[in-house]
Parts: sequence; C-alpha cells; structure tokens
Amino acid sequence: MLNQYCENLTVARKNIRPTNGGHFDLSLYLVINPEQCVNGSSVQTALSAVKGGVTAIQLRGKTMDTPRLEAMVDDVVNALGSQNVPIFINDSVHIAAATGVNAVHLGQDDTSVEEARAVL
Repeated sequence: MLNQYCENLTVARKNIRPTNGGHFDLSLYLVINPEQCVNGSSVQTALSAVKGGVTAIQLRGKTMDTPRLEAMVDDVVNALGSQNVPIFINDSVHIAAATGVNAVHLGQDDTSVEEARAVL
C-alpha cells in the first residue's frame, strides 16, 4: 500500500520522489521520538542516522503540542536538505501539509487514507 501511494507522491517543498521504480527505500526506517534523543535533538539524531545509512525517517511527537511539533519537523526537514531521505510525520496530516514532509504514518484510529490524501 505504501509503495503504491509513493508512486504518485509529489512534495511541494523538497520535491523528493521515490527511487527504485517508484518505491522509497525503506530498508532502514528510523522512528525518531524527540524525548528519546540525546539532548532532545531530533535534528542531530536525524543527521547522524542518515550519515549512518538510514534510508527513511518517521518523526513522532505524541506528547508535543502542535507548534512545537511543527517546529521540530521544520528543523529536521531543513537540516536534511538535499539528503534525498523521505520523511514521514506520525499521525498529523495537517502538519505534514504545512511542513512539506513526504508522507504521513496513519494508525487505525487516525485520519482515513482518503481524508489524508484530500488534505495533502
């Protein structure tokens, strides 16, 4: 399902497109929770992880309020710049749309896929 969605993905801010025939490389997928990062630095964690071979990043901030989460996502997106690593936001379709991340991870109790696609 994810790779089918990725085939049609266009990102306004970074314009990262899937490679490998329309698929993201999800072979080393890191979920970053800022509360578990050294010194709370999601940016440094993301940069170090990509340098170490991470191929996709999901940003998760379950306990963060919307402005803090959006700022953290913006910081990571800007820091990774042209690294060509897809960034997923956990749960928040509106933050994904506002920050230009590549995709959203949706759980069973989150926004429906149809609603998410309409927003993005």
